[in-house]
Amino acid sequence: MTDEKDQEMEEEDLEEGMSDLKELIEKVAPHFIEYHKIRAPLIRRQQIFNFVIVISIILAVVGLAYFKIIDGSAATGLIGAIIGYVFGSLYPTNVNR
Repeated sequence: MTDEKDQEMEEEDLEEGMSDLKELIEKVAPHFIEYHKIRAPLIRRQQIFNFVIVISIILAVVGLAYFKIIDGSAATGLIGAIIGYVFGSLYPTNVNR
């Protein structure tokens, strides 16, 4: 019998917490949507810019390797290092300071 009462109390607490959470989500969600609409064109431009950079680097390294200015292992290393650097800055992480 006490188990049933405890379970009912837990369910009531859970429902109360969920209703509070629902109110918070309803207040905050429009701000997130508006922020995303504002930032989406900027993010898109950054993605296009990074794509152009990566393609130009790949073409340059392939051209250097084709004309035997650099060997294949150097070309692989250059492509890996530069693309890693470009894509590493695509989604920066927040550091707590």
